[in-house]
Amino acid sequence: MSKEWFIEAHEREVADYMDRHPNASWSQAYDRTADRAYDRMRDEMADAADMARMRAKETHSPREQEG
Repeated sequence: MSKEWFIEAHEREVADYMDRHPNASWSQAYDRTADRAYDRMRDEMADAADMARMRAKETHSPREQEG
């Protein structure tokens, strides 16, 4: 799963880079954004895990178990 997340994050980083640097080649953008893509992927995975935990808490809240 993380491979797909990295690829998607990297594609977004490359697109953002090329928007900011219209004369850059795709290869340049790819090389210059790999580290940022990894950071972006890690942040997105952490956000997804947080959201899953929040949903799990809402699903298993004590109020629902009492009723």
